[in-house]
Amino acid sequence: MGSRCEVPDGIFVFQFDGNAVIYDRNNVPLWNTETAGTGHRFVFQSDGNLVMYSASDAALWNSQTHDQGATLLIFQEDRNLVIYKPRWIALWNSGTYVAPSSTRTTIPSTTTTSMTTTTSSTTIPSSPSTPSFPELCQWTPGQEIVMGTQCDVASGFFVFQQDGNVVIYDNNNVALWYTATTGIGNTLVFQTDGNLVVYSSSGTAVWNSGTQNQDGCLLIFQPDRNLVIYNLDGVALWNTGTQVV
Repeated sequence: MGSRCEVPDGIFVFQFDGNAVIYDRNNVPLWNTETAGTGHRFVFQSDGNLVMYSASDAALWNSQTHDQGATLLIFQEDRNLVIYKPRWIALWNSGTYVAPSSTRTTIPSTTTTSMTTTTSSTTIPSSPSTPSFPELCQWTPGQEIVMGTQCDVASGFFVFQQDGNVVIYDNNNVALWYTATTGIGNTLVFQTDGNLVVYSSSGTAVWNSGTQNQDGCLLIFQPDRNLVIYNLDGVALWNTGTQVV
């Protein structure tokens, strides 16, 4: 309760009144669980169901995605809350999609629990069945990250600096993670083999993520300030460990 995730066109928040709400940038509610005054815990369960429970553990709302192979709950840059199964197949979404308007990428960490689901009625809103990921701050195999690229989130930013170093900073400009390639880094590539590599101007690899040949299919800078490589099944292969707790 109190969890909040911001994107340029709105916010997702689990309010202290027990309601989970998505607002637009003008604070107009676009979607909610209708659990104000009764919601107590909002859980993305190990069975793939997103459930709002009361203080007495009664299920008040759920996404009806239990036992369908769901692995990820994502609040995207396009302001849509989506549940995915492996290979990025969308099972449910909040229907709050809007075309992204900035470089911030928003995929919050999921929370799981082994609690048994109690099913309640809900309707899946109309929206693209497989909403697109934002075009910036996420990369697929074979893409180069141009020197000077910067991605901002609420708690910091990722940048491929002109000095050749790749760095993640917090809001106070304190470096939390870096490739230690100042003066030698020239090119940053998320390769077709799923490896993230910094090359020198002579083509020598001076740093890499060690994720080659593991089916890495998505490199993304998340709103929790973590840089992560996912495989086809939505499993994280590598991350910078810079997430905000």
